This record gives sequence, structure tokens and C-alpha cells, in this order.
Amino acid sequence: MVCFVAFLLQTHAQVSGTTSRNNNSRDRQNLSETILTPDPIAGQLSSSAVSVSPTYFGFPGPAPSISANGTTDAIVWVLQPDKYGAGSATLHAYDATNIGTELYKSSQNSKRDDPGGAVKFTVPTVANGKVYVPAVQRFTVYGLRK
Repeated sequence: MVCFVAFLLQTHAQVSGTTSRNNNSRDRQNLSETILTPDPIAGQLSSSAVSVSPTYFGFPGPAPSISANGTTDAIVWVLQPDKYGAGSATLHAYDATNIGTELYKSSQNSKRDDPGGAVKFTVPTVANGKVYVPAVQRFTVYGLRK
């Protein structure tokens, strides 16, 4: 599986965000927008989205991570930090083949799953079957419940 993250930095009135790649699909996030999945054509991104996330992401925007079992069961993990300084972050998981399908969000059971205070420009890290999320004076590890 090929994964990479590229940062796009543009001027103040324009959109900036990040992209992640899983096989031949690339997910792109725009600040103050939802996540878009453009359709790859001849190694380039198309101008329209194939799927759109149901979540609105405010400033500073999210940065995605992708986990997969080889080339199957891919999940796009996104940390929503737009409540930095005033509240908790929210961890989201989307089906990487259709990011319109949200598989999980930490606010579904915030008493158990709250990652902690939001921090700008943080990225969920996926390793060894777990998702690691940094927060204000806290570090949360998500994994399968036994």
C-alpha cells in the first residue's frame, strides 16, 4: 500500500489542506470544508469529488492518516481540532473507498472516548493496530476493545 501526506499552503483567502493516498485513491481536505475524494484519472486528480464526508471541518482543518490490511479494509482517520483552546478534539474514521460513510467518531461516546483538549495541526498516528492521538497534556490510544 502506498501512503503519503502532502501539505498545500496557500494564501489567507484561499483554501489550504492536506492529502493522503491509499492505493489509487487520494483524499483531500480543505480548511473549513468537508473531506473530498477526487477520482484519479491518468495519475492526476479530477476536478470533482467522488465522495464527500458528512463532517464540516473548521480552521485549522484536519490532517488524515490511512490504515489498511494490505489493500483491503482501508480506513481514513481524521482528527478534528477546530475546538482548540475551548474544547475537545474529535477523532473520525471513514471508509476509505467512500468517505461519505463515517465508521466511527469519538463523540459518539465522549465519556469513554474523548481524546482530550484539541491541539492545532495534530495528526492521528496509526501503528500496530492502534490509533494514537495527541491532545492537551494527554495522549490517547485507541484500539479494539476486548
